Amino acid sequence: MAERGPHIAVVGQGNLGQHLAGGLQNFFQITTHGRALDIPTTAEVIIVCVPDDATEEVCAALPQHLLIVHTAGALP
Repeated sequence: MAERGPHIAVVGQGNLGQHLAGGLQNFFQITTHGRALDIPTTAEVIIVCVPDDATEEVCAALPQHLLIVHTAGALP
């Protein structure tokens, strides 16, 4: 089997995080994490699926050299 695309880490194991990870797993290497501190060093992209009021704090704790995407509706 050919290797799938980049390793994407999904932070947040709520409804959105679980469904997003499930939908992407056929195309990318996906890992899910309940905490930002659990991100593996092999991750190339991080999708943050946490409540809006926790997004800034979680993103600040992540490695800044990676592509970080958040799903917060109230933040730019």
